[in-house]
Amino acid sequence: IFFWIMSNSDVNNSRLTSMNTNSSSSSIINSTPTSPSTSSICSTSTSSLSITPRRIVKAKRSLVWRYFKDMKDDVLNVECVLCSSVITRKSTSTSNLLHHIQTQHNVEYQHLNKVMKSQTQTSDSTTRLPLTSDRSIHLTKLIADLIIYNFLPLSIVESPHLQAILAETEPSYIIPRRKYFTNNVLQEMYNEVQQKAYEELQQAPGICLTTDIWTSQANQAYMTITAHFIENRTAERIVERLESICDKWSISDKIICLVSDTCPTMRKVGVEFGKGWIGCTDYLVNLSVNDIIRKQDEVINMLSTIRYIVTYTRDSHLANEMLNKYQRSFGKKIPNFISSLTV
Repeated sequence: IFFWIMSNSDVNNSRLTSMNTNSSSSSIINSTPTSPSTSSICSTSTSSLSITPRRIVKAKRSLVWRYFKDMKDDVLNVECVLCSSVITRKSTSTSNLLHHIQTQHNVEYQHLNKVMKSQTQTSDSTTRLPLTSDRSIHLTKLIADLIIYNFLPLSIVESPHLQAILAETEPSYIIPRRKYFTNNVLQEMYNEVQQKAYEELQQAPGICLTTDIWTSQANQAYMTITAHFIENRTAERIVERLESICDKWSISDKIICLVSDTCPTMRKVGVEFGKGWIGCTDYLVNLSVNDIIRKQDEVINMLSTIRYIVTYTRDSHLANEMLNKYQRSFGKKIPNFISSLTV
């Protein structure tokens, strides 16, 4: 349940995705993200993850463990030291172990039961982190981020291996159940990111939608809607950003000139920035050369032919292999394809 922002140059593609929940909000769209070809940022309610180092105090093990020992390379089974039986355990629970002692070793069980009853129940409860404590909330959030960023199923929270890691590193923390993540943690994170997406979409001057409908392996239909919009890049916003960066690095009083392309917006930025402005010479030369080329029909036809050959050879596996073969036969280095970026 998250919001996926894909950014490419001046165009932002906003994809809102969620799992199939019971929410009736019209802005919630059930879908799963596809792998983007552009640079992408998976945004959640926090911008970075940080783990505060702390001293780990291991909780006391249950007394039943005096009759069992761990098996090498096996976190799911333990061995009884009394009869060498292999007992399967469920996560960090000792109920199966206690049941084995009760049914197979009655004398030891009577002694164990007497000792366990003599212990105060409060001593065990004080070692458990409350679910609402800051530490528990932080660890639960990290697990939720693990699920979101790695596209893991919610069933991962029930994995004995994950629970074994947490029991070793933070024994006082009990990982919440799957239902708690669904109804509380992930839903809260989704609502926060949805609000950010809503605010960003409200600032868009115009939006173009693309959509597709697909069916999951469970034969459930989903619709994916992507909102494309161009950011409002006015001169005022650019100047504001420039001034903010200069102030951040304490260089405002050292700026002697601003160099940029010669489009009307950047011309206005140069005037409002007030530090002097010069149009980029390379940019002007490039524009001039392209203007001249466009007026030469023979050159345009030649460039079109070259582009076709390059595109065909690059996209055809057989043609590419043949070109490489000839390059090697002449002792030439195999170069990368170069495509012109201008028309």
